[in-house]
Amino acid sequence: PFEFDITRFLNFSGTAEQEVVVRVYDPTDDGIQPRGKQCGDPFTSKRVVEPLGMWYTPNSGIWQTVWLECVPKEAYIQRIRVIPNVDANTVTVMASVRQEVFRRNHGLFVKVLCEGELVGFASGSTHHQVEISLNEGHKTRLWTPESPFLYDVEVYLHDSIIPKKSNDHVDMVRSYTAMRKVSVGTDVN
Repeated sequence: PFEFDITRFLNFSGTAEQEVVVRVYDPTDDGIQPRGKQCGDPFTSKRVVEPLGMWYTPNSGIWQTVWLECVPKEAYIQRIRVIPNVDANTVTVMASVRQEVFRRNHGLFVKVLCEGELVGFASGSTHHQVEISLNEGHKTRLWTPESPFLYDVEVYLHDSIIPKKSNDHVDMVRSYTAMRKVSVGTDVN
């Protein structure tokens, strides 16, 4: 992922409509970009003249969602990583926070919800991961292909490690996670 700050290109007159155009030049069969199976000979820069066994139209370019997001100038959550631990019944959140001016006192508050019900929360510094223990009374719902259940995760950035009010936050990000475990072991045979 990548991002661009387009603030200086916006019109702040209050009456003007904003238009952002995202454009990609995609020569597909020419240039230095990796092409894999889309290339006649992946070890040279020969142009694609014949598909050579490929049954799809070669393409590259924008292949994920593009969106605009207004973020606070002072600080905002740039990205998060959510790691479930089925054995410990915890969820760990690591947040990357972008700050205009470095401040030690920004804090994170993280909620884990199951169908809208709060099942765990914790807070901590932006400089450390936050581990959330799921409530003891909550029966953990494991993710399986037959039942692909997802927990909602809300991460709040506060301008102090101990927020004075729960709704007094600088930024907030919503995400999700699944309680699942992948391991290697001996089978029953």
